[in-house]
Amino acid sequence: MSMIIHNPSVVYAAKPEPLLIHLINCEVTHEFAGSYNQSTNIIEIISDYILTFIQRGEVTTSAALLSLLYIRRAKGAINVTTDSVDVDLRIFLGAIIVASKFLNDVVMRNWQWSACAGIFTVKSINTIEREFLDILDWNLNFTQSELLIECRIR
Repeated sequence: MSMIIHNPSVVYAAKPEPLLIHLINCEVTHEFAGSYNQSTNIIEIISDYILTFIQRGEVTTSAALLSLLYIRRAKGAINVTTDSVDVDLRIFLGAIIVASKFLNDVVMRNWQWSACAGIFTVKSINTIEREFLDILDWNLNFTQSELLIECRIR
């Protein structure tokens, strides 16, 4: 019996969850980018920015899905009293960068993330990444069940 490996994967090779396999094979679309609006308070116009960023950064569907889980985890630790596009973008970028780096062996460097973002310097990207990791208490592990629940499939 050979082991199936999904690369890069949020799926356990020994016991793959069929719905999760289906999800990671889906393309990231404008509708998917809109799901970030539900995870944060990002206004609808930002969906275009998110989709463009994901496409420019060649972010995998796995990383995009995992970033939604990270945003949900971080939400409880972030106390923002006003709706701020800047804060929402920082949360989004932190989640995407951390998820991409956690799942992939070969990832973009922060200067490349900065170029994709177009509005943050490399120094800002470094800070966003560090602060996001601190918010998550450096706990990046997850289960397939958590991911499915986050994606509202289970």
